[in-house]
Amino acid sequence: MQREIRRYSDYLVSIGTGVALFGIWTVVRMIMGIILERETIIGEMQGDVELSKSLIFITISAILVLLSLFILSIHMYIGLSARSEGLGLKKKNGYLIATVVYTVIYCIGIISEILFFQGYFKNVIDGVVTIIIDITMLITFVELMINAIRVRKLSGKLTEAGCKNAG
Repeated sequence: MQREIRRYSDYLVSIGTGVALFGIWTVVRMIMGIILERETIIGEMQGDVELSKSLIFITISAILVLLSLFILSIHMYIGLSARSEGLGLKKKNGYLIATVVYTVIYCIGIISEILFFQGYFKNVIDGVVTIIIDITMLITFVELMINAIRVRKLSGKLTEAGCKNAG
């Protein structure tokens, strides 16, 4: 039983690391998107464009940056909490709740990406890659939850068996 606990704990550490790194990748991807679209940004801000449109565009860019930092913080919380539990440190329930919420959000997102494929993506390749990445992240979150539950159940059984043997 201890071997199984160790194995599932190792999975938690690996998956937690992946979730945290994916959060970093998400932020990098959003920032790269803003950088690669800088010509559009500059075009919007220069020329015969009203100040209000430029201000709106800057506000949207700022909101995207704040959103990416929020996404990063959630991914880091989930990932680092899973790592912590996998290493036998603290067991938090909050990260599992956040994982369930993220799983639901990813399910809704994937379904909407498939249903409104033409409106979401510039070309087919971008759409397919995005959907594959989202499905991979969805599977990762499900695996994280499954392994966390397994570790907790097996640890509980081990503790229960230890108490019975001690008495």
